[in-house]
Amino acid sequence: PCIVVVSAITGITNMLVDIFEKAVSPGSKYKNDLVLVKEKHLELAKVMLSEQNYNAFKEELEEDLEKLENLLSSVSIMRNRLKNLEDHVLSMGEQFSSKMIVRMFDDAVRIDGRELIVTKKSGDASQILWDETCNNVNSAFRNFNSLAVIPGFCGRTPDGYITTLGRGGSDLSAAMIAAAVGAEEVHIWTDVDGMMTSDPNIVKDALSIPSLSYSEAAEL
Repeated sequence: PCIVVVSAITGITNMLVDIFEKAVSPGSKYKNDLVLVKEKHLELAKVMLSEQNYNAFKEELEEDLEKLENLLSSVSIMRNRLKNLEDHVLSMGEQFSSKMIVRMFDDAVRIDGRELIVTKKSGDASQILWDETCNNVNSAFRNFNSLAVIPGFCGRTPDGYITTLGRGGSDLSAAMIAAAVGAEEVHIWTDVDGMMTSDPNIVKDALSIPSLSYSEAAEL
């Protein structure tokens, strides 16, 4: 049994942040940005999926984007900056990617992370409710013996509002779920080779740091 927690495609969360900001700003247009979100996913899906799975994913993606556009239209009309609406929009990147990735495998099932991780709100930061989350995770994976694909980064409050866990939230989701099920190992895959001396996108000769204490890693 294996659980795969996925993040959004690179750049998608930033695009969703911009789309939400445009929706609540007078005179700003966001529909072309939604088209770019769609194109970016379909471009990758075309490479990753069989024709049958690609067509199924495309149909589901179009349905999700239509629902997202309807939500953004309401946000735009009301100029509503409610945090729970923004979180709902930002959580969609992981929904899209998980629905693509689960179709790469014959025996995988998709489980929505928003139904597993329970949070409370503390200002603008979501805090995970550990006992409730453990109960949900253990219930979902009792007698589980397959491959699960779960969107990370997001959760839900006890009264049903979608929340996000902040940057790096997919890694946090994976660690929380692993702890809850008593996983033997957790592997975190990212776009850099571990902790580095600086951002390799900015500093070309940045180096991987071979050894760090927990306190040093937390400081970074």
